[in-house]
Amino acid sequence: MLEKIKKNKGKVIFIILLVVCLIFAGVATYTTYKKENPDPPSVEDIKEVIMQGGVEKQANSNDLQYSISEKQVTILGFKEETTTFTLVTIPEKIEGYPVVAIADGAFKNCLFLETIVLGNEIKTVGIGAFENCPKLKMVVFGTSTETIKENAFNSCVALSSVSLGNGIKTVEKGAFKNTTVDTVFFPDSIEFVDDDAFEKNITVVGKNGGYAENWSVENNTKFKAY
Repeated sequence: MLEKIKKNKGKVIFIILLVVCLIFAGVATYTTYKKENPDPPSVEDIKEVIMQGGVEKQANSNDLQYSISEKQVTILGFKEETTTFTLVTIPEKIEGYPVVAIADGAFKNCLFLETIVLGNEIKTVGIGAFENCPKLKMVVFGTSTETIKENAFNSCVALSSVSLGNGIKTVEKGAFKNTTVDTVFFPDSIEFVDDDAFEKNITVVGKNGGYAENWSVENNTKFKAY
C-alpha cells in the first residue's frame, strides 16, 4: 500500500484533501474542484481513501437487507432497525447480481449516517431513501445513477454541497429540500429537475446555454458556467 501511495502521491494527496473538506468542513464546491481537476477521482478511488482514513462505523453488504428480482438487487436498508453506522458503501454486486436501486425509505431517519458511497450499478435512488438523515454530509453518486426520486435526501440538514453524477437524468420534487446545499453541479446528461427539487438560494453550475442555465433562469437562482 505504501508503494502504491508513493507512486500516486499527487493523486492520493488531492483525494484525501477532497474527502476531508467535504466531510468535515462542508464548504468545498464542485466549481473549484472542476476547475482544478477536469478528470474527477473514481468511486473506487474515494472508497480507498475513506478506508485509509480508518472509518470505524462502516456498513458493508453483510449489514444490508436486500431483495433479488429478475437477477437484479434492490437495497432495502440495514438489517437492524437501530444502527450507529456513519458510512455505508453500496456494493456494485451482491450474490453475483448487480445492485441497481435503493428502495423507497431504505435509510430514512438514520441518525448517525454521515457518508454514502453508491456503487456504479445503482440506477435509482428511491422516494425518501435517505430522508431525514441529520448528520449526512457527503454523497458519492455512481456512474450509472439516473434517477433521484421524490424527497430522496429531504431534511438532510448537514448536506451542503452536491455534485450530481455524470449519468443523472432526473431529479424529482423535494429531492434536496430542507438541506443546506448551496452549490450543485448539473451534468450534461440532465434532462429534468423539478422546480422544487432544491432550495431557491442555491448556485447552479453547468454549461452556458444548456439545461443548467435555463433551469437556473426559470427558477431565479444563481448560475456559474464551467
